[in-house]
Amino acid sequence: MSQMALCVRFTLREGAGEAFDELVREAGAAVRTQEPGTLVYACCEVEGASNQRLFFELYADRAAFDEHGSQPHVRHFLSECEKYAERTEIDRLRPYSGKYPSGIPVKARLPGRVDPGPTSYGSVTELASALRRAAAAHGEHEKRIGQEDPNWPDWYARFMVDEQTGAAPPE
Repeated sequence: MSQMALCVRFTLREGAGEAFDELVREAGAAVRTQEPGTLVYACCEVEGASNQRLFFELYADRAAFDEHGSQPHVRHFLSECEKYAERTEIDRLRPYSGKYPSGIPVKARLPGRVDPGPTSYGSVTELASALRRAAAAHGEHEKRIGQEDPNWPDWYARFMVDEQTGAAPPE
């Protein structure tokens, strides 16, 4: 399964920096001790913009990202940060090259640079999550085409392979 990453920019309300930073420290401590699949979880101040914080998050795979989102400390952070942030911008990233702490390898590849090996999932939970994502995307596909898709098994399979290889999902 390919690694995934997020870049999240919080624009804070006036005077909310100190309280937000404490919330970040609490969440970060729990992430460090309870989330082995979260490879990087870093929050930075933005130089010249004291009311902004930028997160970079790197996950071993989609299952680790899903696990992160289900953690009580993350749910608490997200519910509380609404008090302090007036704007949140999120970019989902697909790492394909770089240098990472402790030699963390980058497993994903750019479209067109696909490992032709078999598609695989590391656990039942990971496979179930992939099927749920495929089901949601397929529902949108059926809305676009205006009818039920009798070839849904083929569509699911293409979606799940494309997701792992970084290729564009099926139309």
